Amino acid sequence: MSSRLQRYGAALSLLATVVLWLTFEYWLWGLIPAVIFVFLLFKQSKDAQRRYIALSLGLIPLFVAPINSDTSIRHVLFVIPFYAASVYLPRIYLMRKEPELLKVNWLPKRFRWSDFFYICFTIPGSALGLWLYLKYWNPEVVYNWPLDTSTPFKTLTMLFIGMYLAGLWDEMFGQNTALAIFETMFKRPFSNLFAMVIYAAALWDLAFRGIGFLVMFPFILSQGILWQRSRTLFWVVVVHFTLEVLLYSLIVQSRFPNLGLF
Repeated sequence: MSSRLQRYGAALSLLATVVLWLTFEYWLWGLIPAVIFVFLLFKQSKDAQRRYIALSLGLIPLFVAPINSDTSIRHVLFVIPFYAASVYLPRIYLMRKEPELLKVNWLPKRFRWSDFFYICFTIPGSALGLWLYLKYWNPEVVYNWPLDTSTPFKTLTMLFIGMYLAGLWDEMFGQNTALAIFETMFKRPFSNLFAMVIYAAALWDLAFRGIGFLVMFPFILSQGILWQRSRTLFWVVVVHFTLEVLLYSLIVQSRFPNLGLF
């Protein structure tokens, strides 16, 4: 087996495991690509082995965590340690050999107009796609969030907190962990595509089921490109949080129409 086939085979078998275990919870079927991944892992370079192990350490908490769209206080507090572990375990593992690989740059080192214009294009395009999808293509998605309509203030507060915490985690793990690791082993656009699968698999559990799994691909890819251009979480979080406002407003409109908030 050629080294190129081994490299791509390891990545694809890992991604197949993620989709089968994290998205669909097909545990037995997922064992097949998982075994293939472990076999091919031993065929990788020492650096690639270390990075794959780091990424796997971040994925394990997600496989066992009860990830869903529940935004109750109890559930949010329960899943926070799993989310935190998925972000910090890879960094702890790489701390001695490659401490800079997963470094989080919250703010850009310098302002670049190209990044600004990129998000000026990305936000309207992504917002339009999200609005059309939620409003006309699949309006039932907003009902994937279990909300107690009898206590609107408490429910909407926790929905806001839960959505934005999940959004921050999406970017920290999807871009600043998975994509950061993949791009050390694969050229663009493959690194971005591989990270996109992991990102989308998590979004499935968080509410975007059915065709939403595919609809989110362009947004995730654009976020990956933005992170690769800027090397900072600031811009990708700005885009993500802006779209969360639209998503939040559509959920409130549909679930709490009498409040007249939006």
